[in-house]
Amino acid sequence: MSEPKMKHDGPSLRIYYYPIESFEEDLPAFGEYLDSLEDAGEEMVSVVTNTGLVGSSFLLGSSFQGVKGFAVVTRKRR
Repeated sequence: MSEPKMKHDGPSLRIYYYPIESFEEDLPAFGEYLDSLEDAGEEMVSVVTNTGLVGSSFLLGSSFQGVKGFAVVTRKRR
């Protein structure tokens, strides 16, 4: 899993991108990340999945449609 990155920091909203490598294995870390945003005083507005071709095996060299990451929209608390 790569580190989440802030992609937009506006006056009232922020958008982060959280890339993942393995959907099921990365869900606990993603949940912890969402909790950390709430703890930092940001209100969750939306989570949008980024789907596309993801690798299924380095040995087979095949790919399939899957979740590549999440866009997380938060509202800054005033």
